[in-house]
Amino acid sequence: MLIWKLEEHHIGNFDPGAFFSLHDYDSSGFWDRSEILKTYGMGDPSAKAVTNEKKDELVKEVFRLIDVNGDQIIEQDEFMTFYGRGQVLPDFGLGPGHHWDMEMEYEIHHWEK
Repeated sequence: MLIWKLEEHHIGNFDPGAFFSLHDYDSSGFWDRSEILKTYGMGDPSAKAVTNEKKDELVKEVFRLIDVNGDQIIEQDEFMTFYGRGQVLPDFGLGPGHHWDMEMEYEIHHWEK
């Protein structure tokens, strides 16, 4: 499961709409390939050994699970439906994911516990 610890997102109760918005990095109203990869930490230097094939597999699986209309983006209503069925984002074993710079990630993961 890839639903990160609530304290890392500074929310006391998990809210799937807030989770979606936090990971809509460009505020476009949907997640595209780049946002999925960013959520899984694939833009971080620590992921440099992850092959493009593995990245493609990751994105393809997330789209398979959530992108009901097959348009290669995940809209908030698709995510809400996915979450409403009791599903969570899969853990591909690639680490915790990073969406801030490394300094902020360190702060959140090591000091705000």
